[in-house]
Amino acid sequence: MIRIGLVVPQRGPTGMFGPSCVAAARMAVEEVNQGAGIVGQAVELVVIDAGGAPEAVADAVEHQMLSGGLHAVTGWHISSVRRAIIPRLGGRVPYVYPALYEGGEAALGTFCTGEVPEAQIRPVLEWMRQNLGVSRWFIAGSDYVWPRQTAAAAAEFIRGLGLELAGTDFVPLGASGAEVSQLVGQVERSGAHGVLMLFPGQDGVEFNRRFSAAGLDSSVLRFSPLLEENMLMAIGADSGEGLFTSAGYFRSAASAGAMDFQSRFAAAYGTEAPALNSMAESTYSALHVIAALAQRGGGLSVPQMSWAAEGEVLEVPRGELRFEDGNVRQDVYLAAAEGLDLSIVDKLEPQRF
Repeated sequence: MIRIGLVVPQRGPTGMFGPSCVAAARMAVEEVNQGAGIVGQAVELVVIDAGGAPEAVADAVEHQMLSGGLHAVTGWHISSVRRAIIPRLGGRVPYVYPALYEGGEAALGTFCTGEVPEAQIRPVLEWMRQNLGVSRWFIAGSDYVWPRQTAAAAAEFIRGLGLELAGTDFVPLGASGAEVSQLVGQVERSGAHGVLMLFPGQDGVEFNRRFSAAGLDSSVLRFSPLLEENMLMAIGADSGEGLFTSAGYFRSAASAGAMDFQSRFAAAYGTEAPALNSMAESTYSALHVIAALAQRGGGLSVPQMSWAAEGEVLEVPRGELRFEDGNVRQDVYLAAAEGLDLSIVDKLEPQRF
């Protein structure tokens, strides 16, 4: 039996992503097991809650690895959790991290398959200057590693594109309503044309609700690289004016692979299925990545997986994942809120490393 740790949030600001991720992961495991399994063995998921403090999550992962014999780790969770997990794994088992992140991860045995700022943010800033005339930006986010490092990268993009940075500020994860309102006020006073939002889950919902309540949605464009269908439903259809996001996958994607994935998900879970989103698709795809690389490399050891990844091209519901020089290249799309759905507006220029 191959045991894979599935580290996904089941509480906290990102807890809203958990049900979709778990459902998609279970579907992936069923598909893998209906085939040859992984290196000829059936796969079992060990679900670990990623919604707690990062070190506590890492404790749980390490305990399962040492006592239960985890053969691999994956799942959508925030970067501070990833950073806590990596030293505990110590390169002993492969770790496929499918979430969007700040880039630059090079730890032994860690395979990052999510979007990075160079592909997900820089092309959007350029697109919005050319198509919507947005030239003055404010960066707002939650205070942890992904928003902090992504904001630094975005500030460089803004300067490099000849745009203007009106301000940058952060609030704690799970910030109070008063803290969020104060940040919204800073955006309003800055005179920004657009706000780059770097909030996960419920924190992003709270910011957008208060942003709209302040009447700013009619005058200041909003863009977040971490906005999906569950968040949009919580924000509300009346608060989506001028709201954009970018990702490698959206539920509205019309490619054959994406539509087949949606059809199989609906058949597996019916009308009560949690909303499909990029987090669920990336978690689903990560399990198939583990199976494919193990098959190519002849096993699940870190050296085997590392050899198998280099130069590999894998087809997943979002399209191709192209492993090159320790990075994954993939297509990224810009989408706009339309009611309670995210409609793809354009395919962004390919990323450059």
